[in-house]
Amino acid sequence: MKMIRLLPKILIQAFVLLLLQVAVVNNINLGTLNITPHFYVLFFLLLPFETPAWIMLFIGFFFGLSIDLFSDTNGLHAASSVVLVFVRAIVLKGLA
Repeated sequence: MKMIRLLPKILIQAFVLLLLQVAVVNNINLGTLNITPHFYVLFFLLLPFETPAWIMLFIGFFFGLSIDLFSDTNGLHAASSVVLVFVRAIVLKGLA
């Protein structure tokens, strides 16, 4: 029941971080340095602890895929997001 009340907040966070990553961060040019910070990772770290693992994997894949579509990286962010979410679930189980 708590997840249903948090859903609008989670969706707004996802949209804001996606927009920040795609519109602002991916277009930063630091001269000869090719550095791109990835702020969208914060979305996965800020999700509630009670979120089921299968939902996290689903969200991680599609969120990463949407970053890939705008960044033209062919699945790199989708794969790394799924790994991040998977490791997050294991670490949280180990800490509980």
